[in-house]
Formats: sequence, C-alpha cells, structure tokens
Amino acid sequence: MGIEVAASTQKAVGPLLSGLLDGATKFQMASAYVTQSGLDTLEPFVERILERDGEVHILHGADCQVTDPASIKRLANLNLSHERMFYRVRPSLYGSSGAIFHPKMYICRNSSGCYTSVVGSSNATRSGLYENIEVNVVINGIECDSAISQSLGAFNALANDTNLIEPWSEWVAKYEELYRQSHALSPDSVRDGQLTSLFDELQNLTPQTPLWVPSTQRECIVYALQSLDRISTSSDGWTLTEIYAETRKVARMYGLTNYKWDTFTNSIRGRIYSELDRQESLLSKVDNATYALSLVGRKYRGSNNP
Repeated sequence: MGIEVAASTQKAVGPLLSGLLDGATKFQMASAYVTQSGLDTLEPFVERILERDGEVHILHGADCQVTDPASIKRLANLNLSHERMFYRVRPSLYGSSGAIFHPKMYICRNSSGCYTSVVGSSNATRSGLYENIEVNVVINGIECDSAISQSLGAFNALANDTNLIEPWSEWVAKYEELYRQSHALSPDSVRDGQLTSLFDELQNLTPQTPLWVPSTQRECIVYALQSLDRISTSSDGWTLTEIYAETRKVARMYGLTNYKWDTFTNSIRGRIYSELDRQESLLSKVDNATYALSLVGRKYRGSNNP
C-alpha cells in the first residue's frame, strides 16, 4: 500500500483522475460541489466505465450557489440510462441546524482489483480539479489494506445519509429556480434569508417515487434487493444467502408470514430463477453465484405504483 500527500502545485487532481479513470471498472465520488466544467472532465470517463459494465457511484451537495442545475440534469440522465450507476444528491439544509455535505473523495478500482483513493480538498469543479491550490492524500492499495478499507467504509457511510435524494423533475425545477434567484441576489441578501421560503419549498417536496409496500413473494425479493443496495453501494451483486436473509426480514416486517419457513429458501430460489426468464425481468444475473436488480427492478415501486 502506498500513501502520498500531494499539493496541486505538484499533482493536480484532474490529470490524476483522468489517468485513473481511463481503465477503471468502478468509480466512487463524493463532492461538496459539482459544476459543468468539472463534469466535462469526468463525464466521458464515467460513460465509458458504464458502457463496459463497470460501476459508478456519485454523491454531491446542492447548495444553490456553486452546484448548477445543468450538472444535476446531466448526472440524473446518466442515472436513468444506466443500471450500474448510483446517483444521489444531498440538498442544502439552509435555515436548519443540519450539517452541510462537504466531502471531497474519489475512489477508483482498476481491472486488477487495485484501488486508488483520493481524499482532500478538491471539489468536482474546474477550479478544484485544475486551478486552485489544493492538497490531497493519494492512497494506492487493495481492498483489504487498512486505508483503502477505511476509504470504502467512509464512502458507504456517506451513501447511507438519510438526507440524500434521487433528483426528480419537480425537485430539479425548484432547485433551478432557487439557483437562478440566488445568483441574482447579493451574498448578503442570501445570508439574510431572502430565499428562505424557496428553500423551505424545496426541502418539503415529496419524491415522486415514495416508499412502497411489497404484497407478494416476488415483490419481497425486489424490495429486499433495493434495501441491500441502499445499505451498501459497494457490492457487484448479492449471493442467494444474502438475498434469503433480507427477503425473510422483509416478509416478516410487512406481515407476510404465511410462508413455510423450512422451505423458504427453496421457494425464493425458484422465484428468482423464474424471474430471470421473464422478458422484462426485475432481476439480473451477475455471475453463477450473485444476483442484482435490473434497471427495471431498480425503478420498481410495486404493482400498485406503476
């Protein structure tokens, strides 16, 4: 394992990430701010990773001053188009006591299973990646190395923030209005609370895809996999044993207790195999031992919420 502390006067993050992403099979990013100029560097690599069935997980803050709506739209479109992309936004909690989302972390895994974790001060903006004077710690190693393991654990903790949202059209439109008005006002006016009502409207919006209640064994399996994906964004798939355990938990949680628990695993396994044979399956087979949600399955919200 190698650890290096690098100032941007020695090694800017932009060129470093470009080199790492060129052959990456997985990319995880958490940034306080994202701008179009920053995405111009990252997005082509992200698209290539996804096109070769790699995995991308992007988290960022939305403060209405730096993160622009166009960047959110670009990333939301990628998220809709690719099954193996996980994209979430942490809205600003303006006017409340909540902490702001302020990490700067980039983790790349290559085809050999080696990781590089970059943690420091660089946001996913043109300035942060190329122009500002920044300092970052660059860690190279494998997953079991302590610093890499801690980096992955820290990212997963960020991904489990209950304030993260998957942007939808109404939210993006309201954020765009807030962004436009905040840039038309002076910084002092923004601090004085002239945009408080707009912030409140944004924070009080209800997602178009609310939580849903499974009512069949098939839906329990899909709900279980959605729950597993929320718990950890690092998995390339889930084993039958993991799916059995989580599905049993879901079935009990929602009172679906009319199953014979002694034959439960056989029943779930049969249901998974039959689901894979459907034309628009909610599941996909990763390899001989692991399964995941298909793009349709990721968006599924139950038979009562088409």
